Amino acid sequence: MMHDLDGKSVLVTGGANGIGFGCVREILSAGARAATIVDIDEESGELAVKELTKEFEKSKILLVKADVTKKDQFEGTLLGLQYMGKDKGGKGGVIVNISSILGLQEGVVSPVYSATKYFVNGFSRSFGTPYHYDRTGVRIITVCPGFTVTPLSSLLEQSDANFLIPDLRRLFNKKFNNTAKQLAKKVGEDVVTSIQKGETGSIFNRWKVSVAKPIPKVRDAIKEKRGGKLTHDVLFHQDNAPSYKSYVTMAAIYNAGFEILEQPSYSPDLAHDEEVMSAVNEWLADQSKKFFLKGIQALQHRYEKCINLSGDFVER
Repeated sequence: MMHDLDGKSVLVTGGANGIGFGCVREILSAGARAATIVDIDEESGELAVKELTKEFEKSKILLVKADVTKKDQFEGTLLGLQYMGKDKGGKGGVIVNISSILGLQEGVVSPVYSATKYFVNGFSRSFGTPYHYDRTGVRIITVCPGFTVTPLSSLLEQSDANFLIPDLRRLFNKKFNNTAKQLAKKVGEDVVTSIQKGETGSIFNRWKVSVAKPIPKVRDAIKEKRGGKLTHDVLFHQDNAPSYKSYVTMAAIYNAGFEILEQPSYSPDLAHDEEVMSAVNEWLADQSKKFFLKGIQALQHRYEKCINLSGDFVER
């Protein structure tokens, strides 16, 4: 079912910059009637309003200064349910909570941050169950962005104060330099799509990875052939290559209600034996330039296929 944003009013917390600002801009571009920015940083909020009025009527944008960490000023999802819930006299609606890729996998450089995102996922999925939706008429959806370039990400690179120990910042910077990044605009687009198409209780991701696609079918097959099984915990076993552990795949498994059956590390991670490494390096040193050239040229077809599939997983 497609839900239209035309004529709708939205409220975005943290909308003065970063992901929040990206969401406000994309939501207004999608036809929303008005957007309220809630942010503690009034100066940045005013700059955001000034920037948005270059594209949209000023009457469409309202800035409210508030500290969302204080209950007497803001209550997030609970406040939304109080005002939009049909059981409270409202007309229903949709709440989109922003989580993170680190709410779907381990966060070695930021364990506490990762834990808060797991909470967001669990909280949103719990309130997004059919019981609560039937009661309130409010869809609750979670968006789990990958690494997004924001003012916060820049601050993390510069100071040890944001990490439990200094070495974690160095590890973060190493991962940052080797991780695909996206702009806040992309997260805003995801939020719009989730509002338009997302089912209540779902976790939304931009990337469509082929290994994630069969998972809902597996659940449907279990429901059809072994219906009673879904009332119990379902252990899900799969390969643990990077594509199978991607946040898209993990979200699909999470949405299906499956529990991952842990298994040993992927085989290359075990290959730290000095004797093995020495033998491999020696073998590589004996190969001709043609050997390496042929290998590089063989990658061209895979690169082109990956580009044509818009980044979808390509195994062969």
